[in-house]
Amino acid sequence: MSFILHRADTVFEAIELQKETGGKYIAAGTVLLVNLYRGKEHAEHLISLEGISQLYGINLEEDRLIIGAQTTLTEIERSEEVRRYANCLWQAACQVGGPQIRNRATIGGNIASAMPSADCITPLLALDATVLIHGKHIYRIPLRELYLGMLQTVLEPWEVIVAVEIPLTEISAFAKVGKRNALSVSCLNMAVVKKQGFRVAVGSASPIPVLCTKTSAILSEGELTEVRLEKACRMILTEIAPIDDRWATATYRKKVCVNELKALIKEVQR
Repeated sequence: MSFILHRADTVFEAIELQKETGGKYIAAGTVLLVNLYRGKEHAEHLISLEGISQLYGINLEEDRLIIGAQTTLTEIERSEEVRRYANCLWQAACQVGGPQIRNRATIGGNIASAMPSADCITPLLALDATVLIHGKHIYRIPLRELYLGMLQTVLEPWEVIVAVEIPLTEISAFAKVGKRNALSVSCLNMAVVKKQGFRVAVGSASPIPVLCTKTSAILSEGELTEVRLEKACRMILTEIAPIDDRWATATYRKKVCVNELKALIKEVQR
């Protein structure tokens, strides 16, 4: 594995470097470098985003949290603002890998990876997050519209994720199920947000993490009775598309999905 590493000091410089070299952006490298080592990706040029100061930080505004794309999961784990206003994201960040990974891995890299098992994407979907992107111009896109399929986004090769914007939400929860209790890849993860109704998102059960809109609508129709919850549990199985792989079977994922939905609904109802 060999490549030429470029270091950008501004987003504009990173974009120009990408256009000149056709290279790939690298945030922390926890995904890209592994894929390069395994031959899953090829890049002669890598463009580091680490030196771009505007991509860092967690800021609390009147109605939203703004988290810079280069903010690490450790920083999110330590943030009282995230814990209070985006608890499901805080819970997810705390469960990614071990301390060494969280010290390097970034929220922007997690989003850009477009991996079905990316633990931070699921809570961000449930939280109705918006992604701030710098390309030919600066624009925003709802996270739910960012993904085309597994490992695919709508981003052009030169576009840079600048930040993620999250509406303030005080009641939410996240759960992750893996083969072991720590350092595990999700065989299924789920986030539930309670805010003028419910929003449910599921990861590792479809080609991309999915916002389960029909399930959310059933849960939000009125008083949440056992009958309504059972109806939602049946509906969520129509909104996911799990497969058998080395992490779990599709049948197991379906069972876990129903169990976690019931458990998280109970948790946000406390």
